Amino acid sequence: MENSAVYTAKEVAEIFKTTVNTIYVWERQGKINAIPNMRPMRFSQREIDEILNKKPVSTTMRERELEMENKKLKRELANLHTQVKATISQLLERI
Repeated sequence: MENSAVYTAKEVAEIFKTTVNTIYVWERQGKINAIPNMRPMRFSQREIDEILNKKPVSTTMRERELEMENKKLKRELANLHTQVKATISQLLERI
């Protein structure tokens, strides 16, 4: 593989010795960040280098922080859904 500024999912899978499918899963989980609005999905060399150079302890701590934030956001989203449904029901009753 050449030394380029951007990698495909296949190239990233080769770097991490895993499957392309796993790379897509990691991207959805936020473990690896794709370049926004670029299709097919591409990854910056800087992103890959940062992941390769991370210490496992800091990665684990960051994952815990992100998991906690994700749970909080899911609760907020559920509350918003409930509020929207209630508001829609009230508006429909007035019609």
